[in-house]
Amino acid sequence: MRMVTKPSPFIKRHPVCALSLQIQLWMQMGVVNAMPESETQNNFDELISQSEASKRQLSDSYPHDVPIFTVTQVTAYIKAMFERDEFLADLYVRGELSNVKLHSSGHLYFTLKDADTQIDCAMWRPNVRRLKFNPADGDLVIAHGYITVYPPRGRYQLYVDEIHFEGAGVLWERFEKLKRKLEAEGLFAKERKRPLPPFPRRVGVITSPDGAAIRDIVRVCRRRCPSVQLVLIPTMVQGIEAAPQIAAAIELANQIGAFDVLIVGRGGGSLEDLWAFNEEVVARAAAESHIPIVSA
Repeated sequence: MRMVTKPSPFIKRHPVCALSLQIQLWMQMGVVNAMPESETQNNFDELISQSEASKRQLSDSYPHDVPIFTVTQVTAYIKAMFERDEFLADLYVRGELSNVKLHSSGHLYFTLKDADTQIDCAMWRPNVRRLKFNPADGDLVIAHGYITVYPPRGRYQLYVDEIHFEGAGVLWERFEKLKRKLEAEGLFAKERKRPLPPFPRRVGVITSPDGAAIRDIVRVCRRRCPSVQLVLIPTMVQGIEAAPQIAAAIELANQIGAFDVLIVGRGGGSLEDLWAFNEEVVARAAAESHIPIVSA
């Protein structure tokens, strides 16, 4: 039976000096076959040479004469640079509000964005109380504040003390324009709405197979109505390909024609994350559906 021992603490601290001792121990236990003394010495010398070369390689992997900083120290240095910058200490920024969240603490968190970039923002409760309007996704605003680093995440943020409303943002205007167009065509008329069955037996679920939405739907159905048969029709729910895929899934479900109701949805997200469900192709597919649709 072959036995393997763990190196002692001494061997771990002094690998080269203790190598001979370890070899002798292994030989005594039969782990290493006995060799002539000359051959043992040659092997020992070779192992020492390899170990010393390895140590030199490790010691040369970075320069020892330069200071090494922790992540906290680097972040603190960057934060101090931001706070010394007079431009970043007092500025107005125009952008569109997105992902607006009023925390239970009274603080307001949101994203300020334009066509190309975005910046995370925070507004503390005393400043939130002085607002003259309720900020919402899609609002075009001018925000005043200062920029610094939030150390726990190593990200810079705009800390806002004033928000001035300018009007509707680009995405919101686009949404309202499409809504008026479809409404004028009668797509939102009450007579077009289809009643939901009181006890559906087969439900088609149009969503991502990897998202939280499908797990929530399955869990709730198993708990409240386990007899309902759920059929997943997988689709993307975010990105430029999501809207046509969602529309195609609605059309496919109608071609199959064996569903009592369809659930079309996804998990939460910002206005941009949910935008695929606002596209015209999805609205028209839903209007043409003979199967009632629940948006979730």
